[in-house]
Amino acid sequence: MKNNFAKGCIVMLLSIMVFIGQANAEAASFTAKVMQTFADTSIEGELFVKGNVYLFETTETGEDISVIVNRESGMTKVLYNSREIMTEIPDTSTKSLSIDPFQSFWYLLKKHSSREKGPTVVNDYKSMEVEIYGKDTVYMIAWVSKRLDWPVKIESKVGPPMEVNLKKIVEKPLGECLFNIPSNYKFMPYSEMKKGMKLEMKKEGTKVKEKTEM
Repeated sequence: MKNNFAKGCIVMLLSIMVFIGQANAEAASFTAKVMQTFADTSIEGELFVKGNVYLFETTETGEDISVIVNRESGMTKVLYNSREIMTEIPDTSTKSLSIDPFQSFWYLLKKHSSREKGPTVVNDYKSMEVEIYGKDTVYMIAWVSKRLDWPVKIESKVGPPMEVNLKKIVEKPLGECLFNIPSNYKFMPYSEMKKGMKLEMKKEGTKVKEKTEM
């Protein structure tokens, strides 16, 4: 996947490299490859985390998107890079939870009960296995690194099988420009985007029908 932000974000690090070893969980700053595995496909993305803010680059129905989240604001920004448009949605919305497995983890952790199953090492990080459950159902299992304050592995136990793994984790300072919206991107309310998506789906359905009748 092409990274639309990191390549254009030059960070002057020489004066702060000395602080890398002093990073703590509250101010974790790192990058990672994100491997999402589903029943019949897999997606490779990139993750950039700086404290409570992160950028998750992934794909949605074949289109490159960038998801920018401030965990304290309660809102998710979604950038559709090929169309140079962005929208904003609540981080608890169905849309946000469906495209961002990390949002799903925090949402379920807050909504349901959880229990620690014990420490282990996952993807090279000491982690605590956390099981999120309801009355008769285990919803999700996550392996959370205390050092990163972040799940390094997630397994969804409800619905279609899905697994997320963080690979090639690199702890390093990140620049604020990674999380800025490019000036050439146009804001579009999500309600308008949904209308446009429905029209596109209708057009595609008409084209398929016409080809079938030929």
